Amino acid sequence: MISRKRLLSYATIIRKEAARLKKNVDTVLQTANIAQKIDKLNFEEADIHEILEELQISCDPVLKEKHATLKLNLQATNSRIKVDKLHFTNILHNLIDNGLKYSQRQPVLEITTQNVKNELIVKIKDNGIGISEKDQKYIFNKFFRVHTGDIHNVKGFGLGLYYVKEMVEGHKGSIELKSRPGEGSEFIMHFELF
Repeated sequence: MISRKRLLSYATIIRKEAARLKKNVDTVLQTANIAQKIDKLNFEEADIHEILEELQISCDPVLKEKHATLKLNLQATNSRIKVDKLHFTNILHNLIDNGLKYSQRQPVLEITTQNVKNELIVKIKDNGIGISEKDQKYIFNKFFRVHTGDIHNVKGFGLGLYYVKEMVEGHKGSIELKSRPGEGSEFIMHFELF
């Protein structure tokens, strides 16, 4: 007969695993409905510099835990665009999270803004493991995951960068990647000013 203590231990493990699986299923289902989300974006005028400064503060506990640095290099003289604040902030969180996850050394991230013609450009650069040229053409595809070599603690479904690209385009923007293995990655987003 199984002891009460062991039974409680098993029940706790099952409950935690069920919660984890539910979260994973919810993530997949939410991302599968991304086209519907884009149709329902709630655009409002926002100052991206304010959003980035708030983001830096909200990320501080995670940055400290990872011994990471996040620098803001806010060069844009006009940083006001129309965004859905929730999804725009999720775009930034996703790219920062990737920069933290895919690093084999102390993570250093830098977010730069600048204006070129009638655009606001937001660049997020990290010093992570980088992405091979071969993988770069697939990086924004749904469910694509880059082989991470020696990093085995990175979990996910390959939906994060798909979400980022779809949401950037939902904001009438574009995104590109510059990366070299061992030298980190830089995601460059272009948004129209109004």
